[in-house]
This record gives sequence, C-alpha cells and structure tokens, in this order.
Amino acid sequence: MVDINKHILTLSTEEAIEIINIFIDRGYTDLILTIPILEDGNLHQQEALEKFYILKKQINGINLYLGNEVSYHFKLIHHLKNNNILTLNNSNYLLLKLPNDEEPLQLNALFDVLKGFNIIISCVDTYKYYSYKDLVEMKNKGALFLIEMKNIYKGKGKKLLKKHLVDFIASYDEVSTPISKPRYLEKEYFEEITNSNFQKILKLDL
Repeated sequence: MVDINKHILTLSTEEAIEIINIFIDRGYTDLILTIPILEDGNLHQQEALEKFYILKKQINGINLYLGNEVSYHFKLIHHLKNNNILTLNNSNYLLLKLPNDEEPLQLNALFDVLKGFNIIISCVDTYKYYSYKDLVEMKNKGALFLIEMKNIYKGKGKKLLKKHLVDFIASYDEVSTPISKPRYLEKEYFEEITNSNFQKILKLDL
C-alpha cells in the first residue's frame, strides 16, 4: 500500500520514526511525505527537508518520497518556474491545496498554465464553496481528487467515491485510523485509489 501524509514531517524525528513504523507494521511499502508551502506566500521548508533526509537514512522497511503541498497563491507559477516547488517524487504530479473559505476565481486559468502537470486537489470534498456539481465540472477539466481517509463515510467525500470520481485516498493529516475498504466500494476501485494510481507518481509503472 501507498500513502500521502503531511503530518509526519511536523513531528520530532523520534515521533516521526514511531509513526512511520506504524505504517510499516500495517503493510505499507511506500510513503510520500509532503511539506506545505505558500500558505502565507513563503517557502519555509528547510527544517522539514532536513528532517526528511534524516528519516530516509534511518528508516528501513518502507520507501520514503518527498513533495510539496502547494497552497493556491499568485506566486505559485513564479516559484514553479524557478524550481522552488517540489512535485510529488519529482514527477509531473502537483498536490494543490485550495483556500479554505474563498473560491479561487482564477483556478481554470491556473489549470491552463499548468497543463503539463497532473493537478491533484487535496481534500477536495472539504471546500464548502464547491457543490458536488462544481466538483464534477472540475473533474471533467482534468483535475485529480484526493480525499482524506476519515471523510470516506460522509458528505461529498462519500458521494464522490460512489461515483468513482476520487483518484487517491490518503491518511493526509493523521495516522490514527488504518485505511480499510468501505462496503460500498468495489475491491478493484479501492485498489486503484489506494495503490495503482500512486504507482504513477512513484514511476513504478514506467
């Protein structure tokens, strides 16, 4: 199994190792650790980067990968062109976090500019300004959707899953609950959104 988690690199090294060992015990083979950037327009991530490379040296039994979760910001394109942003595992997959309270009015234009990338919208079901219909339209424009494990039984997250519109399920910001297949999902689709789609990021299908 594969996962994306943004919480681990905020922990102390000792705590991070303890949590990663939980993933290993649960049978995970690969773990993408993300660092949030541009939340306030800044790129502060040096401490998290250093921690990642310490963990990579000390951890055995699971493959660790790196990437940014990029907040929607007018500086995004500038920093991407200047190679200041880490895609997921140096692939063409970019994890994008939208504003919590205000709809990003230029999102379609951003998709056009970033047409060489696969854009994953993180926690897509949590943006209250988007209706289910809005998300379907976004999906039709090529966006990929990630939802957090804790949201697969409620609201738009459940509805998107039932309609097979979700591309990734991840622990994202917590690790307390192991990922398990909901009864309402087919085994093949669940395997796709917890493993197969991740392989494209890890480049294991090339």
